[in-house]
Amino acid sequence: IPPIFADGHVYFPKETAARHDEYNAALRRALQEHPGAVHVGLGSLTRDAYVDPVHFNESGNELVAEAFADAIREQ
Repeated sequence: IPPIFADGHVYFPKETAARHDEYNAALRRALQEHPGAVHVGLGSLTRDAYVDPVHFNESGNELVAEAFADAIREQ
């Protein structure tokens, strides 16, 4: 799960941010357990990629699509 805003801006309380950390830790474990799985990093997204604290706007969706396309091409 990408950060709410990759530049550190968060609308959610600490408990929600902690849950995001737990989900990300579970994703890291899954990647280790499944060598064929590929991590697609979205940490470079800024708040300009979001329409609200969770959902991507049009340019954000394009950036995510490009990140996934790049990861597929690298395989």
